Amino acid sequence: MATKGLNTTKGSLDWDHLMTIARAEMKEGDKDLGLYIAISLYTGLRANEIQKLKLEKCFVNKQVVDHLTIFQSKNRKFRKIKVSSGLKEVLEGCGRRSGYIIRGRRNKPMTIQRLNIKIKEIGVRHGVGSASEISTHALRKTFARRVYDRNKGREEATLVLLSEIFGHSSTAITRRYLGLTQDELDGAYNNLG
Repeated sequence: MATKGLNTTKGSLDWDHLMTIARAEMKEGDKDLGLYIAISLYTGLRANEIQKLKLEKCFVNKQVVDHLTIFQSKNRKFRKIKVSSGLKEVLEGCGRRSGYIIRGRRNKPMTIQRLNIKIKEIGVRHGVGSASEISTHALRKTFARRVYDRNKGREEATLVLLSEIFGHSSTAITRRYLGLTQDELDGAYNNLG
């Protein structure tokens, strides 16, 4: 387990590369882990929120739901999450409709520690980088960076949205979380003329 306040990852990773890994694992490798990675990249949920998620919550009458309702452990509130078309495609192709997303022993959820070990193994095997660069938290940061980068020109509004999604108390925390570079911050001033 990480020490509180210690930066345990170098930030976000390449979203497209990670989705390629998730799809490959779902097809020919560790299907549960591939599914976990995809859900994390599409939702930005915390590891312990996905850990408790059962596939039954993702389907109604054999159809993928439009929204997932998740209990956020950090702020102890329920959150409704839109299931994007990309995530719907992943869920439809996962091959099962029941049980925990990431199954451990005796069909109980896998522990977060074991999940991180497996993610690091797969990350190294697929060339993501060193084991210190990939973790459940790095996947969450990758989601955040993807949302931020896809909303160029609306950075402040995007920070507010991400702050709400992650339950941060301020956009300053979200800025730090995203790991915005000095060049990006300078660019904001350069845009003023």
